[in-house]
Amino acid sequence: MWYVVQVETGREKTACDDIKQAADDVLDECFVPQYLTGKRRPDGTWIPSKERLFPGYLICVTSQVDELADKLRRVRSLTKILGNDNAFIPLTEDERAWVQKVTQKDQRTVGESVGYMEDGKLVIVEGPLKGREDWVRKVNHRKRLAYLEMPMGGRTVRAQAGLQMVSKTQGKLLDREK
Repeated sequence: MWYVVQVETGREKTACDDIKQAADDVLDECFVPQYLTGKRRPDGTWIPSKERLFPGYLICVTSQVDELADKLRRVRSLTKILGNDNAFIPLTEDERAWVQKVTQKDQRTVGESVGYMEDGKLVIVEGPLKGREDWVRKVNHRKRLAYLEMPMGGRTVRAQAGLQMVSKTQGKLLDREK
């Protein structure tokens, strides 16, 4: 099962390393989901980079959640498996399937999507956000970012993902090529 672990924002990688060290025997995988984006230099060139998809969260894959919870108590980083008072809540099948579909096991990085605006409505023609336009709350064309609200671990979380906006005709051409 896949579980969301809440950690201190900005210390996700450190917390993930601490969890791997403390609970390696009960973990199948522990990762910080990332997305591809970039920064534009003053000369106009685009420098690709990776950013955290869910600031303050990481994902642990385990079949022994109670043992993992016990071991998390010994981790220096502040960690907490998301759940309610009675039980830990794993990711839903749809949430897990989306993460698995848009990332690879050794590199959990979500690629950049491509979209355009048509009659004030966002249309995504390729990439991990295709078919998930309802998650997009805002688009920053200049920074090539989509600001998202998406379900994760039984709650709605805010996230960002790379989104390159193209003209409507370019989007239609990309869509036909597939």
